[in-house]
Amino acid sequence: MEKGKIWVVVVIVAVIIIASAVYVFYFTGSWGVDLETRARDFVVLLKEGRFNEAYGLFNEQMAAAITVGQLEAIWNGVIGEVGAYKGITGTRAATEAGYEVVYVTTEFERASLDVKVVFDGASKIAGLWFFPKG
Repeated sequence: MEKGKIWVVVVIVAVIIIASAVYVFYFTGSWGVDLETRARDFVVLLKEGRFNEAYGLFNEQMAAAITVGQLEAIWNGVIGEVGAYKGITGTRAATEAGYEVVYVTTEFERASLDVKVVFDGASKIAGLWFFPKG
């Protein structure tokens, strides 16, 4: 192959790689991280009592705002209020105030709740709320 043709092939391959990276970013909200899966996994960590691992998904501001013990107390408070955790029934994603947000709809013994998990640009958890499904 002559140099001109090799150069064209290299440019085409580079364009394909860049286009693939942009596609992944656009459809996952960050570079290769599926935020809906991450939010679901976070709720599962809470359910399993793996609070240190769940806490490890927080960004610096969240980690400074609450402790692992407080995260555990929040979860146990939810359980005390709405009964035993039964499972996840769905997720939905949104963009709010420049943040990617995933609502994880969860079923408990006495209520359905949405767990609102807010992600920063680095796909770390920047906010967390529990409220009645709606």
